[in-house]
Amino acid sequence: MPTSYFLGNRLLGTTTATPLWDDTTFVQSSQVFVCPTCGEAWGRIAMDGREWLPVRRGCQKHPWTEDIGGTFLPAWRRRLDDLPPEVIAYEFHIRLAGVPDAP
Repeated sequence: MPTSYFLGNRLLGTTTATPLWDDTTFVQSSQVFVCPTCGEAWGRIAMDGREWLPVRRGCQKHPWTEDIGGTFLPAWRRRLDDLPPEVIAYEFHIRLAGVPDAP
């Protein structure tokens, strides 16, 4: 089943691998990530034919309960092999951007 990752309205990438909510349980619905601070629906994981599940997760401007705002990945997630390369690159970029400059 194709699964597409969107940042706002921009398609980041698509995969045929089923995304994992954690490392043992498969997601059964599409997800829309909504920032609890500003209310922006900043990201989506769209699975063909699946209903939408809203997920409270901070955007890049408003990190909420996790260290990195704007991430598609829950903190406990360890496997990345089901993600499109573009999503892995995006996740790397936001983490790298959050690292303070070395002295």
